Amino acid sequence: MRSRNLLLVFAVAASLLPRYALTQVPRQSGEKARTAAPKKDPACRVQGVWQLESANWGGNQSPMTGTRERKILTKDHFMFISADAKRDTITLRTGADSLRAQQIIGGTGTYTVKGNTYTEHLELFFMPNWEGRDVPAKCETAGDTWTHTWKYDTTTVVEVWRRISK
Repeated sequence: MRSRNLLLVFAVAASLLPRYALTQVPRQSGEKARTAAPKKDPACRVQGVWQLESANWGGNQSPMTGTRERKILTKDHFMFISADAKRDTITLRTGADSLRAQQIIGGTGTYTVKGNTYTEHLELFFMPNWEGRDVPAKCETAGDTWTHTWKYDTTTVVEVWRRISK
């Protein structure tokens, strides 16, 4: 509780200081004053909730009519979940039908953005042999559209996501 109060006091004090005061670095004895370089915003703004609109696997365009997939990104973590769009209409004649109706896939982990490179570190994944992997991708965002281009072995995959919430 005490550390939370200290954080609140610091946040209020920082908001009251003039903007230039936050960029000044205190001088050590005999050292010239320095100014901290301003932070650059990443070229790829992905924080929020996204719905997968289409996926192109090696030139084969696939609109997401048979599957629903969402990805949620916080400041440094992601999570996605995917399932057949009409699982409730699958006729349950076989064990395979039952498995398909109940199947939901997903994964979670951390991510980083550097320029237009977005990299996911898979911590928990529906394919266990992928856990621990880093999966880099080219990332472009424009408004509420995110184009995510990555490689699966030798196949280039281009996913187009639509932001549904910030």
